[in-house]
Amino acid sequence: MSVGLVASCGRVGFDEPGPDAAGAGPTRLQWSRSFTSPGFARIYNVATAGQTSAFVVTHADDLLDRASGATVAGGSTGVRSFLLAVDEVGATRWSQPLVAENFCDIRSADLGGDELVLAGLTQGAVLGSGNPCDLGGAVQQPMLLRFGLDGAVRGTTTFTASGSNGANGQAWYARHTGGGDVVSAGIYGDALRVDGVDLPPGPTCCDATFVARSGATRWSHGLSDDQDLYPRGVELADDGDLCLAGRFIDDATILGRALVSAGGVDVWVARVDGLTGQARFVAAYGSAGDDDPAGVTASDTGCVIALTTPSAVVLGDRELPHAGGRDVAVLHVDGSGVRASQVLGGPGVEQGSGLSRDGATRYLLVSFDSPIRIGGTDLTPRGPGDALLIALDDTSARVVDHLRSDAAIVAGLSGNGPALGLTGVFAAAVTSERGLAVDAGDGVFAVVYALD
Repeated sequence: MSVGLVASCGRVGFDEPGPDAAGAGPTRLQWSRSFTSPGFARIYNVATAGQTSAFVVTHADDLLDRASGATVAGGSTGVRSFLLAVDEVGATRWSQPLVAENFCDIRSADLGGDELVLAGLTQGAVLGSGNPCDLGGAVQQPMLLRFGLDGAVRGTTTFTASGSNGANGQAWYARHTGGGDVVSAGIYGDALRVDGVDLPPGPTCCDATFVARSGATRWSHGLSDDQDLYPRGVELADDGDLCLAGRFIDDATILGRALVSAGGVDVWVARVDGLTGQARFVAAYGSAGDDDPAGVTASDTGCVIALTTPSAVVLGDRELPHAGGRDVAVLHVDGSGVRASQVLGGPGVEQGSGLSRDGATRYLLVSFDSPIRIGGTDLTPRGPGDALLIALDDTSARVVDHLRSDAAIVAGLSGNGPALGLTGVFAAAVTSERGLAVDAGDGVFAVVYALD
């Protein structure tokens, strides 16, 4: 299937490539690192800024660096995390084990100015260890950790989750707004107090979503409904606004806007004033089936959202094209609705796993298991672990890299320039057109592509 652009004039198919190697886009794979653990391991994202990148490996048992074979962090019961800051070639600048009695589970990292902020959760009795994650909590507490670029701890923040109705809380995303403030988003159950404000209780464990700005400017929202309102991204616009996205089931009211479901699980997207927290617009998109938000970025006055969909996405009185199986739709939306859309798909299953931007170019991470045509190029997967890093603008698409594996899952894409970070889980060797080479085995990997 061709990638298609849908605008007000109707669907226009295109097969032309996007910018060539001399144009905007990654020109080289900068570095890669991989790790393994006898239990589980996961890297949710890679944060990049200047010559520094940072990422966190969550794990339970001992964690090994696959390049050296050395154990870099010990394991025991519960979930712990291992933070690494690396240079432009992936060499470790400094590292920090993050440990609590039961859970120290880091879900995202973001670099802004001279500071690194982590979002996650902590739970357990206070051990008195002095570890930044040793913050305590009878239930899981949403948590933000701040570090200087030299590894010094600058501060910790917990939002208090409590109650008996599945009270766990988790921070999934954190983004610097500039000037030291941080916007975070996550989930909670019964009750959550954010900066002294009690948010509306969720009906059951982890069904509610919170969004909050902490620092000199403070605001918070609790999004609570009868069904899961999981967040799927927080991104900062150039003017200080924020783009948020998530999922919902059945009809829901989000940030004061009543949303109507197209059926099954749908996707919501909102642009929010970064200073006041007030919504500029909120919209819902989806198909008759269960849709999954794959990522969100900001545009000049709107947001761009990617969603994986099992059937045609409904846009008012029309539908987007659908190739069969599961496709990935990219919607450019603002307060007036959808102003452009692109659909990537083939006869099989495509799964969006991340969306990032560099200027006007968007980067989409898609796993695929059947032939697909993008930017005039026919692509065939080698195995179920194949994935594509795709550059998109409003009129074209091109493949930046093709990752091949018999058993791998791309897990995330992050970064808004000057680099892109990609993460994944593998159970077989991984190679790519840009030179990624992960030896056979199992574990997790992190990759950074330079945008130069």
